[in-house]
Amino acid sequence: MEESVLDQDAVEGVLMSALDAATSDNKADALEAVVQQSEALVGQSLERIQQSHTAPILQSSSLSWPCSVVPANRAAQLRWKIEKPATAEESAAFEAQEKLYSVLLCGMAGVLKQQAVALKGNMSKRSDQLAAWERLFQITDEVLPCSEVRAAMSSELLCLKLMMYHLDSKRACSNEMQQSVLAHHHAYGGGALTWSVLNKNMFAKEVIDAALRTWQEPVIVPLQAHVEPLVSDGACYRLAEQQSLGHSISLGSRITLLSAKQTRIRLLLRGLNATSWPRISRLRHLT
Repeated sequence: MEESVLDQDAVEGVLMSALDAATSDNKADALEAVVQQSEALVGQSLERIQQSHTAPILQSSSLSWPCSVVPANRAAQLRWKIEKPATAEESAAFEAQEKLYSVLLCGMAGVLKQQAVALKGNMSKRSDQLAAWERLFQITDEVLPCSEVRAAMSSELLCLKLMMYHLDSKRACSNEMQQSVLAHHHAYGGGALTWSVLNKNMFAKEVIDAALRTWQEPVIVPLQAHVEPLVSDGACYRLAEQQSLGHSISLGSRITLLSAKQTRIRLLLRGLNATSWPRISRLRHLT
């Protein structure tokens, strides 16, 4: 689909601009301009291919071309919640188009990550950093929905949001907390306990406790049954017990937690490193 929709020279131009921006004096602002360039390229390319009635056949059952075209400028307003869909038809078209948008943007996701990393430590631009991590999470949510990459992104997003709102995990950050716990459960199984093991060194104890409570909330419980976990709850309890006693978890112990049905995924509870599987090569630089 990328070859049919995106102009190769334009994509290469964006990536070359990203290389120049990474070495500029004002790195964060330069990368922001490149991100805007990449988003405009994808949005305008999607609009053009749909209006030309030459859209390629999609091979994925989760993707479909919208019934009507949402112009690139209008889609950007809806994406950033500046405007709301005027009709149910526009809402459905935008939702379908956003899935395609995320898939196409994943090839340039490294630029978004560079921008997010460049903004770290800049107290005056936390909102920009938050927006960058949210876009990265949306891309991985579409391209790698049950991956360790997505789980790691959710932790970064939650950490930033908690710092912005003074550790208010109950109200301001409740959505990000639920999102992060579910993202880890989708990747590894084990619910909030797996999340607490993997994020023990990243968050304060009160945040860990809040995550454990989140797992019991009514909004989360119905979603727990939709995932076949890669790691059993019993195994996660044993891991948590070992860590609480100060015992290190051996490499062999981690590998034995892998599900035989998921041998494509190389899951290490402390070395989150994605292996080669569909579309991961496009995002390998994010790990």
